[in-house]
Amino acid sequence: MKLFSGVIAVAAAVACSIAWLGLASQAEAHTVYVPTWAVFPDTHGGLVPIEDGEAQDPVEGPWGIAEAAAITPDGEKLYVTDLSSGTIYAIDTRSHKIVAEIAGPAHASDIAISPRGGLAYVVSLARVSAIDTNEDKLVGSVGAGDRPVGVAFAPDGERAYVANYQDISVIDTETHKEVGRIDDDRMVDL
Repeated sequence: MKLFSGVIAVAAAVACSIAWLGLASQAEAHTVYVPTWAVFPDTHGGLVPIEDGEAQDPVEGPWGIAEAAAITPDGEKLYVTDLSSGTIYAIDTRSHKIVAEIAGPAHASDIAISPRGGLAYVVSLARVSAIDTNEDKLVGSVGAGDRPVGVAFAPDGERAYVANYQDISVIDTETHKEVGRIDDDRMVDL
C-alpha cells in the first residue's frame, strides 16, 4: 500500500510540475514551461519556456522557488506556485508579465487547472486551495487526505484527484468537497 501510494504521489507531483500550452489557432505550435529550480539550481526559481523543442530565455520572477506551473485552457495565463512563500503568480503568457499575485499556502507542491477553465487547485502539505482563475482569487479550501502532494482533473473537469501519502482523494469540483477515496483495494464513497 505505501509503495503504491508513494509511486502515485511522486508520479503526480512530477507530471503536474510541467505546464503545457496548446495554441488553438496553431495546433502544431506549443510552449512548455518547466520550473528549473530542481534541474538547474543556479537559476533560482526561473521557468524555462521550451518552444518546438528549443529552450528559450528563462522567465524570471519574484518567486523564491518556482515549484509547479499550470496554464489555463485558453492559453492566456500561466500560474506559478512559490514553494517558499506560498504566493501563486498569474502570468500573461504573451508578455510574461505578472498580472496577479494570490496569497496561497506555503509549501505548495502542485497546481492544476480544470479543463473547463475558471478553477485551479493548489496542493500544499496540509490542504488543497481552490482558486477562481477568472478573478485570480482564493475561493476556499478543500479537505483531502494525509499529506496531499499532487492533483489532476478529470477530462470533463467534474472531479479532481488528489494524490495523498497513502491514497487518492476524489474531489467534486462544483462543491469543492471530498466525495471519495481510492486506495489499492477500492473506492470508498464518503
